[in-house]
Amino acid sequence: MPAQKKPTTTKSKATKTIVEEVGTIKNDTTDNSSEVTRTNVDVQHDVPMRYYIQFWKEVIPHDVWCGTVYWSDLRDSIIIEHLEGPHASDIEMLLEGNLMLKNGTFVSRYETPKEWIKNAPDAILGFKFYAKKFVECVDEAE
Repeated sequence: MPAQKKPTTTKSKATKTIVEEVGTIKNDTTDNSSEVTRTNVDVQHDVPMRYYIQFWKEVIPHDVWCGTVYWSDLRDSIIIEHLEGPHASDIEMLLEGNLMLKNGTFVSRYETPKEWIKNAPDAILGFKFYAKKFVECVDEAE
């Protein structure tokens, strides 16, 4: 008859070296199964940002880039960076309306313009247009 296997569930133990004030070193075994260590990460939430999106149009054989717009925290508005000529008026009309997201909710262009930009990639724009999140960067003073 074969020998029975031992259970594979074990508690993790870690050995760490502790240097005391007098300079002696001792080993200390601790149970890390319930201890969670957080690292300090400097996240600055008050830095003004720019949120870029690009508008594209579905065209066969490949999609066409139509323009780039962004939200500026410093200017507190939506800024048009560039729009391609044939589609500029269509994109400007899209910028004037509310968004209908794929989950059925609406985002107001005038009540929450920053959320409008952030949610445009998840919206149904119509006329074969769609938006892609392009980049988020720090908004520097011009």
